Amino acid sequence: MNLTPSQWADVWFAIKPPAAPTPTPTPAPTLTVSATPATCAQGTYISLSWNSVTGATSYDVWRQPPGGTWTRLTPFGGIAPTSYTDSSVSRGNSYNYQVYANSAGVWSNIASVAASDFAVCPTVSPTAPPTPTPTPCQVTTSPSVLNLTVGGATGTVTASVTSGLGSATINRMRFGSYNTSLATVNPTTDLSSPYSTQVMAQACGATAVWGTADLSDGRICQSAAATDTNINVTCPTPTPTSPPTPTPDSSTTLTVFSWNWDTGRFFSGVPITGTQGGTSGTTTYQIGLETNINTTLTAPSSYNGVPFKGWLSCNSRPSTYSCRKSVAVGSDATVIVDYQTTYIISGTVYMDTNENGAKDVGESNYSGGTTVTGPASTTTDISGFYSFSGLGPATYIISLTVPSGYIATTANPGSASLPPDGVVNFGIKPEPTYTISGNVFEDSNDDGVKNGTETNYSGSITISSTGGTVTYPGGGTFSVANLVAGSYTISHDLPSGYTRTYPTNGPPASFTVTVGPSCSTGGANSATCSSGNITSLNFGILSYSPWIQSYGTDVRFDDGFINRMPPFVSDPPTCGSYSSAASYEGYEKINPSSGEYDEGISFTGDSPSDFGSGTAGRHNGWVAGGTSNPEVYNPSKGVLPTSYSFVLSLLKRKGLTSSDISGRCGGGGLGNCQISSSLPLTSGTLGIYKADGNLNLTINTSPLFQNNGDYIILVNGNMTIKNSIEVQTGTTAVFVVSGNITVDKNVGTSDIINSTEKHLQGFYSTDKSFILEGLNNCPATSDKRLNVGGAVIVNAARGGGSFVNNRSLCDSNSLCPVFSVQSRADFIINAPSEIQTQKTVYQEVAP
Repeated sequence: MNLTPSQWADVWFAIKPPAAPTPTPTPAPTLTVSATPATCAQGTYISLSWNSVTGATSYDVWRQPPGGTWTRLTPFGGIAPTSYTDSSVSRGNSYNYQVYANSAGVWSNIASVAASDFAVCPTVSPTAPPTPTPTPCQVTTSPSVLNLTVGGATGTVTASVTSGLGSATINRMRFGSYNTSLATVNPTTDLSSPYSTQVMAQACGATAVWGTADLSDGRICQSAAATDTNINVTCPTPTPTSPPTPTPDSSTTLTVFSWNWDTGRFFSGVPITGTQGGTSGTTTYQIGLETNINTTLTAPSSYNGVPFKGWLSCNSRPSTYSCRKSVAVGSDATVIVDYQTTYIISGTVYMDTNENGAKDVGESNYSGGTTVTGPASTTTDISGFYSFSGLGPATYIISLTVPSGYIATTANPGSASLPPDGVVNFGIKPEPTYTISGNVFEDSNDDGVKNGTETNYSGSITISSTGGTVTYPGGGTFSVANLVAGSYTISHDLPSGYTRTYPTNGPPASFTVTVGPSCSTGGANSATCSSGNITSLNFGILSYSPWIQSYGTDVRFDDGFINRMPPFVSDPPTCGSYSSAASYEGYEKINPSSGEYDEGISFTGDSPSDFGSGTAGRHNGWVAGGTSNPEVYNPSKGVLPTSYSFVLSLLKRKGLTSSDISGRCGGGGLGNCQISSSLPLTSGTLGIYKADGNLNLTINTSPLFQNNGDYIILVNGNMTIKNSIEVQTGTTAVFVVSGNITVDKNVGTSDIINSTEKHLQGFYSTDKSFILEGLNNCPATSDKRLNVGGAVIVNAARGGGSFVNNRSLCDSNSLCPVFSVQSRADFIINAPSEIQTQKTVYQEVAP
């Protein structure tokens, strides 16, 4: 019998094993049992019956399956009837049965059922019968309520067909319990009237017993919830009572059985000691008195080398080996003392230096103490040893809590099957650690790669890691040590006056990498993995970035004017580290008459401005807004007057129509619009053109616009500008785009210092973003500088948009801006009246 420890209590209380008959001068009563297998028509069960034995109060039924061990079928305390139906059998098998008469102590002879007698039923191909018209029928069980007590007497439930039987007869009545853990029935099938079964309490609770009748006309009648028998099972609570007055005719017997779990048999000779009574026979210890029994029994700690396991059915346990039992006069009781050979599981936690999963000579034990969990929980001693003792036959799972800083080299958890004694060792080793190292360098050519001439940042900086020990001695070199295998994020704070060039995520700029056997640099461009470690994880920073410059005009960034410029170098030959300069072709000029400069104002909205190592202007240095004095532009109509929807509605109100520009695009349509001749005026001095869709614009003629004309180009989509756009003095050109405006990377100049050419002329308004395409190929190839003559407005529809610069002059970022915009006063003076907004001035005039 292989049972886990958690099952023992349930099994022990379910067994009242038979005792050998006590020798007496007179012959023992005869108990004869017969076993009759059911026919194929009747079902799958074996019916047992036996003669009544004088003095017997109940009977225990035991069964032995083919090649198996004896198993008790009846509940503790036995059953009163002299018959039993065994429904837990399978056809084609042979079974042996024995019956024990309680009180009389009489065993029956073995009644057997051969496999041939309990043969497998032949399979009969069914013939579909005619579909009968079912007649409703009802089974009612009685009584409606049956109260039982665990360990008490059984109760009888009867059943009958109370409606719908008609001319049919009952072939058999079947019984069952809705919850067999609370109550069971026997027999489960009754073939003759009156139909009844015995209900046996198993555990406290409430359930019900049902009845089902199989009728001769093929119908099946069932009981319902309203016609079932409700079963209420209670557990007895011992209540001390005054002992009754003994009578000469009453007798009280307490019997002790000795059970050996190793052999699965009862055995004799255990020297039980008690404060009352005496021994009788060699197998059991019996107290027989005409009075109440209240005694303490004590068993030896072992018998014939088999250790004591425990007592069952005691009222209390005063000590490890003792049992307190009370029996009222005129009653009988039984207690069981168990003996079982126990086993040990032990093992050692050791340092598996060579990682071969076995404890070899010279490998030391772990001395730190750690938890091992199995049948219980224990802690290893200073030599790494642990053990679990007093274990019964079973398979046990043993788990090790691996100490912090170590990893297991053997299977965890392990297992041991008892008997015999088991050994489960655990090998561990220190968890290996890894290192990440790299640099923070001055990326002077803005390519994100630490080149031979680029030096490390020499100032103070903070390196952060999600694990390990960070070391930053200075000089731009850092390391992160003591990292166990896994993924980590490394980041740094940005020194004041610097911008990040690689990586550009954040802030803060960071890498997420993996060290150990699955080492990965996470795509970092210079980093390498070696033996699980990472080197050359480099962060690029720069004290300036690609920047912009205005000449004689204002620049507004409402979310903060961030324009990080290099340290000042004299101009010329450089462009000067000013965010705004005077208007004359990029050079500072003083107005001789007023001594003033026409530098623009840098509007920074409600966020701080940052000009790096440069300034807002060479002379005036005007900055408006910031966190202390925010100045954010909020148009009264929700959108800017240059937005696509606003301009389109303005033209409609004035009755102006547009011409489809696709007719001027040649054969490429809007997707490859190449205009090879000047655009004619559409009404007087006005030329209005519209593109319904994305416009890729290439100008193959100069000038595109006629002299002294006013042009409005509407694009209901995105616009990409593929080359320069010239607008002559006296002419105006307004581009109004509902999507993004993108400037091709080839538009601009490589002469970043001396060129005064304006590559884009006109007034450009986008509802979304103004995007400068770039090569992204520093240091090998610098992008072109783009100069705009006029104005650029982004986010005109106030739905989200920005100025996006994807260009870099690489090393030449230290000399000049990558983008500049210069005012064109003639565009403002000559702007088409058709799109100018009316301003009304109210003045109170006295009568």
